[in-house]
Amino acid sequence: MNRIVNFLLGDDAVPPAAPGGPTVEVSGTTLQLTWDPVTQDAGGNPESVDSYLVERATVMSGPWTPLGMTLAPSFSDSPWCLGDPAVNCMYR
Repeated sequence: MNRIVNFLLGDDAVPPAAPGGPTVEVSGTTLQLTWDPVTQDAGGNPESVDSYLVERATVMSGPWTPLGMTLAPSFSDSPWCLGDPAVNCMYR
């Protein structure tokens, strides 16, 4: 959270780079999302983050629903849209 606050207050002018290597595993009605931890900022300089905010939407333009914060580069979700071929679930 410190990293987000510092960025918003202007103490840190370069945002973190996007996490890499996202994967999804499905087991029954649960998704397990994992990704590579952030190690650089958007400029390629060394960086670390305190936590990750995970959000879900059914279209890229949103609205995006915050699901939770996680300290680890992983998150579990049991979305209502899992198994419905007419609905997409997107995460960021």
